[in-house]
Amino acid sequence: MFTGAILDNVQTVQGHVVPKSSISKLAYMKADAVGMLATGGTWHPKSLYDELISLLNPFFIIRVGGHRQSIDEFITWAYSVWFNVSNNKGIITIGNEPNLEGWQNDPVGYARFAIEVLRELDRLGVPAAVAAPGDIGSSAASFFWLDFLDAFGKYPDRLCVNLYAHNVNGYADYFRKSCQELYIGEVNTLDIPNRGPFLLESFKKLASVGVKAATIFIAGGYSDGAWDDRYVISAEDCYYLGDHKFEWENSVPLTDSFSDVYKDWVSQGGIDNNFRKHLLGIGLIKPTSEDLKMLALEAGASVTQLRNALSAYDFKE
Repeated sequence: MFTGAILDNVQTVQGHVVPKSSISKLAYMKADAVGMLATGGTWHPKSLYDELISLLNPFFIIRVGGHRQSIDEFITWAYSVWFNVSNNKGIITIGNEPNLEGWQNDPVGYARFAIEVLRELDRLGVPAAVAAPGDIGSSAASFFWLDFLDAFGKYPDRLCVNLYAHNVNGYADYFRKSCQELYIGEVNTLDIPNRGPFLLESFKKLASVGVKAATIFIAGGYSDGAWDDRYVISAEDCYYLGDHKFEWENSVPLTDSFSDVYKDWVSQGGIDNNFRKHLLGIGLIKPTSEDLKMLALEAGASVTQLRNALSAYDFKE
């Protein structure tokens, strides 16, 4: 699963730029996903995409729109911004929280809009995802979602959802089972003292159910009253996530992460319980402390040799 944060909602139309401090936060957390904006007020420029690709080569979740637009205008915006993604790693989202931004009380209208947009972007070779309603868990969001699905005719193949606080555990499984590819556009909590551990556990949960990419809201920026400024993630929390990135990377079953290798392994008479050892042997995964203990003990290493080996090994990289 790709993970990172959304970059600042600076007023690029007024000449403002994303500060280096926000880009540094992405580096601190070892981000391989970045949330980008093409919303009218904020239009992250191509030079920023180029800088991020050079620094991180990330997967981009690009929020296009956010207000009610004509189909032609949205297609023009989406197609033009996709040219910025020179590494071809990313997804366009069709707006954001449509029940709150542009499509209030009109789930049928958003469904019809999404159908036409997806058809045209598919023809143009631009990957896109439907945006789920905001305020997940409320009755208003539930009714909007059900009416949308009825008009859309099926569950969307690709879906982008915003999940906050307890909703990560409450809805991640449901939405993942409802679509082929699930993206989390925004994840965060206002439990500031415990934000780092919360985000760590959230990423582990999302990775375990098969989410494609997830981004924290937000690396920086100014709310102007539209959202709580306390959502801006600290550099300390970014360092914490970078140090623990291996934990959610290991949350995905190895048989899923290396499905082709697993099929070959099984066809050659491999045993499921030995698959991790097989991956270690061919160098596809890096050993954990438990792996080293197992391998050392199997080789007959002494307790002293084992302790020395573990103390010299850096498990964070």
